[in-house]
Parts: sequence; C-alpha cells; structure tokens
Amino acid sequence: MPAANWTRRGNIAVAIVAALVLLVLANYLASKYWVQWDWTASRIHSISEKTQGTLDALKTPVRIISFLSDRQQPEVDSVLREVRTLIDGYHSRNPKYVVAELVDYNRDPLRAQDLLKQYKIDPWRDSLDLIVVSQGERTKLLRLDDLVEFDQEPGQQGVPMVRAIRAEEALTGAILSVTRQRRPKLVFATGHGERDPRESREDGLGQLTAELEHGDIEIENWNAFAATAVPAGTDVLFITGPQTVWLAGEVAAVDAYLQHGGRVVLLLEPSLPRNANVMMPTGFESLLSRWGIGIHADIVIDRDNGVPFLGPETFSASLLALHPVTRSIDKGRVLFTLARSLSIDAPPPEVVVNTLSESSSTAWGETAIDKLSAVANDTADTRAPLGLLLAAEHKASTKDERPARLIVSGDADVASNMFMGSASNRDFWLNAIAWLLDEQQTLGIAPKDRALTRMFVTEEDKTRLFFVLVLGLPALTIATGLLVWWTRRRGATR
Repeated sequence: MPAANWTRRGNIAVAIVAALVLLVLANYLASKYWVQWDWTASRIHSISEKTQGTLDALKTPVRIISFLSDRQQPEVDSVLREVRTLIDGYHSRNPKYVVAELVDYNRDPLRAQDLLKQYKIDPWRDSLDLIVVSQGERTKLLRLDDLVEFDQEPGQQGVPMVRAIRAEEALTGAILSVTRQRRPKLVFATGHGERDPRESREDGLGQLTAELEHGDIEIENWNAFAATAVPAGTDVLFITGPQTVWLAGEVAAVDAYLQHGGRVVLLLEPSLPRNANVMMPTGFESLLSRWGIGIHADIVIDRDNGVPFLGPETFSASLLALHPVTRSIDKGRVLFTLARSLSIDAPPPEVVVNTLSESSSTAWGETAIDKLSAVANDTADTRAPLGLLLAAEHKASTKDERPARLIVSGDADVASNMFMGSASNRDFWLNAIAWLLDEQQTLGIAPKDRALTRMFVTEEDKTRLFFVLVLGLPALTIATGLLVWWTRRRGATR
C-alpha cells in the first residue's frame, strides 16, 4: 500500500481519537461546571442569589426526592418539568451536599415503594404529588399546592391555569427547615378569650397553625392569666384577639420578654362591653406607646375596597413593599374585617417602626361604633390613611444581642381561617414568621410569574419569514452543497 494512503489513514485515525477525547472532555467539563442560560422573561429556570447562598452554606448533605409524575395535562406537566429542572439546578449548584433523585412511581415502583416506606408515606392515603426534603431524621414534605399557585375561579371546571411557580421559595424554605439546629417554638397566649390556634371554625387559627407545623415549627399554648414570665425557649409569642383586658403584671411579662430580644405578634380586636358603645382597653396601650405605636378606639370603614356582599367594615388593603416581610409580595393585598386603626407616634430613637399595610385615602376610622354605616362627617373620626399592620424593631445595644421585634395588627381576623386562603394573607404571615425567626433567606424569593409572552406578526413579517425560512434557507443549503461538489470536482480533474 502506498505510503500516502497510510499517512491519510493515520491522519483519519488521529482525528477520530482526538474527536473522542474532546467529546469525553467536553462531557466531563459540562457535568462538573454546570451552566444554564435562562431567557424567560420571569427567570423561571434561574435560582436566586439567596438560594445560592443557602446552598453554598450547607455543611451536611440534604436529600431532595421528587415523586412528581406527569398527569397527561399539558399545563400541569409543563410546570412539573420546570420544577424538575429547578431541582437539577439545586444539585448542580452544590453536588456535594445536595443529593437529588427523581422517582416515577409508574416506571420504578420498587424504588418508589422503598422510599415511601422509608419516609412513612402511605401511597393509598397520601397524594404522591410531593417532594421530600430531608437531612438525617428531619423531613419536610412539599405538596403540589406548595410549589404552584393555581388560578382557578369559583365554579371553574377542568384543569386550573397556573398563575405562578413558588417552587424555589418552597424548596429553599424546606432546606432551611431541615437544617435548623433546633425546632423553633411558637407560643400562643391564652386566658383572655384569645383565638384558639387549633380551631377549624372561621374565627380560629387552625390553618395558620397547620402551615407553621408544616414548616417544622413547634406550637405550644401558654396560659398567660396571672403569669409573671413568658415560657423559656419561646421564639415567637402570639397574642391573638384578647377579649378581656390584660393585667399590668401580665403585660410586664411580655415587656420583659421583649427587652431580652423577644419576638411578639399582637393581634388586637375591637372589644365592646355588653350593652355599651365604648371600646374596652386592651392593657397593651402603654407598652405600645413606648414603642411609638398608637392604637385607636375606632373601626376602619373602607367603602372603595369593600368585599362584595359584605359590609364596609370588611375590605382589602394594599401591602407596602418597604420592608423585608412585604418586599417579595409584589402588589399584594390583605383582607381585614372589623379592624382598629394604628398609627406611628414618634417612636424613640432606638425603635424603627414601619407600616406594612394601610387603608386607602377614602377610608376612615369610625369612632361611633353604633353608626358603622354612616358617612364619615364626624370630626371625631380618624382620618385616612390608616395604619393596619405595623412592624417594629428595637435595635440591640451590642452586636451579640438579638433585636426585639414586634408585629401589631388592629384585626385578629387577618390571620384567621376565614381569610388565610384569600388574597395575600397566607404569604404575609409566612413571611412575617420568617422575619421574626431571623429566617429571611426566603423573603426575597418572589414567585415566578408564568404570564405568556406573545409575539405579534404582521402580514409584512409573514412575507419576510416565508422568503427567509421557506425559500432562503433551503436555497442556501442547496447552493452550499453545489459549491462543495464543484470544488471537489475541480480538485479531482487537476
């Protein structure tokens, strides 16, 4: 065989080996240095800087096991694909400490059954549209409703449309939950007619309690009647709608708890003595005054933002995105009913008070309780805008101290079962608890909007696309092939 042929074959062999080496090297680099470009308008496939920081800070492995499987429903299945892509992104960000596994019960039933038994999940009782996040013995389950916000109108039939994807917020929150050094303890005060944290009726707080327990938060009751100290180990104290006045000694116990970096949620309600039109005091007036917060003896009326078929004392109010609690709830609104108005009254220098929600400019605080349906023409009425939710923080004197924090509402129903699933009430309270617990990593993670981006094509654009795609590209391909053929033929005839 001529030497030229051996040389040619050797060159081909070397080229093939080099191509294989490059292919293997490219796959290795792609698996080690994962890169993704997200060109969606709402950055659906990207993880936020806060999530990246949470993943980078992991010191022990976290398992993410997805049992989500396609439903043969295009709208839902597309969301599930995006959730799986997000899980891959978590793993790729920190492959050493994020162990991800996607399990399809239909394709791999043995593996699925083994994992379900390990995490004590009954497939006959529980929906398998869930994700398990675990570290050691600590586990958190994420349901489909935790990951996706559906837009289904009352009476709507069929598959609901997807409004937003909350998967990143839920996944990052679950990782934070299972990697805590200990379970936070949230204590509900009782003894003065406060709302029952486990009551399932409309005025109860059962839904909020279920959300908190779902987030691996320990819930306890505390009988505050004649108490002299808040229970040790309390991370957040909830006082929800007391119907009788707190005694001075009981308020002093709450005050002492705040002075040592405590965190308190104070939900106050209009409370009227029997057969009287004068609002009862709560016992917290002096404490709130020292924080620069005023609470008025009125009931807020907001006709312009009222709820259909309900009275003007039931209304929605916007959230002000000026605080970590509300910043991620863009254009959110919260529902209130029979709310007292709040005000910021010259807080001391060491206290910062922010309004989280306020009424519209046409609302007023009716001081004549027996005239709630009247027009605001009384000079005694409180004028808008009226504060409805306030957040206050007492700066710590040293870096080692924890700043005291306080959230005050003029309405306890804002956290009740009646409104927990409406408007942005649920999102607000989950953010508020995260802020009080110093778990603010998820507060800046907004839901990913799935609004469609539409492209409008004119007749002129259609003509151009026809010439480029239907005629231009095939013609270019043919011309390139003819040029290659002509070049090779000329080389062969020389």
